[in-house]
Amino acid sequence: ISKIMIRKGFERFKDSREQSVSINLGMRDIRNKEIVEYIFDFLASARYPENFIFEILENEDIDDYERLVDFVDRIHQLGGRISIDDFGSGYSNLQHILTINADYIKIDGSIIRRCCENREAENMIALISGWKDLSTKDIKIIAEYVENEEIQRKLTGYDVDYSQGYLFSKPSPEIK
Repeated sequence: ISKIMIRKGFERFKDSREQSVSINLGMRDIRNKEIVEYIFDFLASARYPENFIFEILENEDIDDYERLVDFVDRIHQLGGRISIDDFGSGYSNLQHILTINADYIKIDGSIIRRCCENREAENMIALISGWKDLSTKDIKIIAEYVENEEIQRKLTGYDVDYSQGYLFSKPSPEIK
């Protein structure tokens, strides 16, 4: 199923210069040689490889850092980009943002949704934003589950780079 979804994403966006697509990958996918080689082969011939962002699912057990780092490095060599998805969810590990050379960190929606009524959730956003400012890495912060203007205003105050959620668009089978 993963390879079918990846193929569909590649086919839909292979010639798009102005649009990018994010594709979720778990460690199971990264351990799968057939999937990894398919991704590498595609990126090696893609016209706009920078428009393909591979989101590493952080809520899965990342138990083979060497394999993951090799995968991330190869994606970057081929011009693609990397995002850490669901940062702050479940048993998140700060080691991920130190070890994985990510281009983006996507803050988990469970934190974003509560940032206006829960000071600790807001503090977590402030912490991640502050780390970005101190980091030597050129990393962008993405907030998911931005459901209303109040949340968006709060995120703007913390210099979050990108927002996604119902405030901007509801899920649709068609891309507009």
